Amino acid sequence: MPGGAAGIAAGVTENIVSRFSVQDDYTQQALGLASTALGVGRALAGFEAAFAVAQSALGMIQGPMRESMQLNQRYQQSVNDIAGTLASLNVVGQTAAQMGQLSGEALSGAMASNMSMARQQASALVGEMQATAARLPGETSDYITTFTAALPSILQATGRTTREIMDLTSQATASGISKNIGAMQSGMDLMGSSATRRSSTCASGTK
Repeated sequence: MPGGAAGIAAGVTENIVSRFSVQDDYTQQALGLASTALGVGRALAGFEAAFAVAQSALGMIQGPMRESMQLNQRYQQSVNDIAGTLASLNVVGQTAAQMGQLSGEALSGAMASNMSMARQQASALVGEMQATAARLPGETSDYITTFTAALPSILQATGRTTREIMDLTSQATASGISKNIGAMQSGMDLMGSSATRRSSTCASGTK
């Protein structure tokens, strides 16, 4: 009986030790997993922080680049608009009479040449208007708006050069802005005065 009791006690003890040993293994595994998860979490947090910094830096770069692209697009559009007006009025290159005597490839070549010269002159004019806007009130677009609005009328009424017209419209633009008058209105005012001058000239010529 004593031997049997001792055997039972030994079995219970072995069972208890085994249970605690298994539980201890689980505990160690759980602790290991928790440590790994913590490391992954910290790594993810570090990655998110680095990504946020990268996004911020990219935004700082993209902002000025986008603005520069928009400015360049507006510049090119202004050059094209002015060049189209100059070409249509035969301000540069061959005259309308000369163009009328051409046909086929010769006409196409003359038109392309006129447009190329018109673009060169328009680019120079826009560059000067940018410089004007830098030292006078208003934006470059204001000076371009007044110039393009008044150009055909002043050309037909006075025969002034494009540079002379640019000087005139730039003065009108700056003066209008100082009086809270929009660029388009300044251009329309110049158109009106040019049309009146032209009518007066025609009337006096018929007398």
